[in-house]
Amino acid sequence: MNKKLIFAASFLFLGGTILAQENLAYTNQSGAGTNSSTVDQTGYSNYSDVDQVNTTSQTDPNESDVDQIGDNNDARTWQYGAGDNYSSTYQNGDMNDADLQQLGAGNWSEVSQSGGDDNNSYTHQNGMMNTSTTDQTGSDNYSHTDQYFYYPGYSSSSLNYTNKADYNEASTEQIGDDNWSYTTQRGDYNSSDVYQDGDDHTSYVNSYGDDNTVEVAQYAGNNNYSDVDQDGDENEAYIDQCGTNNKSWADQYGDQNDIDVLQYGVGHWSDIDQIGDLNTSDVDQKGGNYNISDILQDGDMNTAITYQKGSSNESYVEQYNNSNGAYTTQIGSGNYSSIFQSASIAN
Repeated sequence: MNKKLIFAASFLFLGGTILAQENLAYTNQSGAGTNSSTVDQTGYSNYSDVDQVNTTSQTDPNESDVDQIGDNNDARTWQYGAGDNYSSTYQNGDMNDADLQQLGAGNWSEVSQSGGDDNNSYTHQNGMMNTSTTDQTGSDNYSHTDQYFYYPGYSSSSLNYTNKADYNEASTEQIGDDNWSYTTQRGDYNSSDVYQDGDDHTSYVNSYGDDNTVEVAQYAGNNNYSDVDQDGDENEAYIDQCGTNNKSWADQYGDQNDIDVLQYGVGHWSDIDQIGDLNTSDVDQKGGNYNISDILQDGDMNTAITYQKGSSNESYVEQYNNSNGAYTTQIGSGNYSSIFQSASIAN
């Protein structure tokens, strides 16, 4: 094992003033194959710790690149596996923190935190060919991406990849201050894309299964909230919230369900629960403020479409069993609609 301790201390005399620069970098690399690590730190009291282990003698190395500009930034990189893992961490500002862990082969991760201070990014990937990108511009943002990681503290006998996930993609972009994103994908071929522009936005994405898709966009305002939970295969959820104080919950338990939520304005509220397969929900609330939509689909092949234009409208839909259809249109203010459907099941 090669272990390097790099301690840089330089003194610059300007008009009788002494400025000290003290950055610290650790690099630990071992294994049968080749690894590559590059660390570049400019500023004061930056810290970098890179650990890479290649478990095979193949020619594809693990690669890590750390670039920190500013003061009191902290970057930790841990890569273990058969090789061809790649990570890049770029931090420009003060007191930013990036923690990146990858176990397996062919994983790729990129973290960029610039233009602000006190940003935090955590990326954990376990498996093969997973991809994660995190881009945070502003201050006090938090991003956590978890694609079935195997946390350090392993033993060689326990590395059987039972917790692995393959071919997942996760992308997070946050522009502004005090935004929060948490993405978890457990399975294969899942895709998540979170975009938040403004302040105080919150996004949760939890996907358990295979071939699930989530896209969340919250922008042109502040304090929007989105929570997407998927448990099954081939589910799709698209959340688009433009404005301030909008809230959306989307739960999918089953396979091949589809959710589309579009909310423009202030204070809209949408809650969708799908339990079963091949259900479709479409909520469109724009052109006003404080509209409410609540949809429950418990069964298969149900369809609910809600369109509300105006302010303070309320729509509630409950569908049980199979093949129900509910279509609600409310234009104006203060409208109320409630639909209950329970189709009979043929013997």
